[in-house]
Amino acid sequence: MFENHRQVVQAANTLPELKSMPKPEFVSWIAENEKIYQAFRRFAIEAVDKGRTRFSAYMIRERVRWYTNIEYRGDFKISNNVTPYMSRLLALDIPILDKIFAKKNIDLSDFADYQSQAELFDYRG
Repeated sequence: MFENHRQVVQAANTLPELKSMPKPEFVSWIAENEKIYQAFRRFAIEAVDKGRTRFSAYMIRERVRWYTNIEYRGDFKISNNVTPYMSRLLALDIPILDKIFAKKNIDLSDFADYQSQAELFDYRG
């Protein structure tokens, strides 16, 4: 378990490079967003405490968005791109999350031919 935010940032530097965003950009972001990391952490622990044995960091991200924007009326924006890094960072902090978080490796180049999500899912609404 990390004892302070400096250790969180140091651990972020050890993560593998992911396709969602350049790692240095994430490290810089996490260094500036301690409260957001703590919210992610708190909500992940809460899910485990409630007996959840499988969930995604995307669920946590949406709850953090609600928490920061609705409950506290902030205008904080959290990029979708930080979520894959965040799940891996939280798993370093709280090792049980490594088995609980659903992780996937998506090659975004597989979707390069699609212009929109609607087209990807053949939605004709």
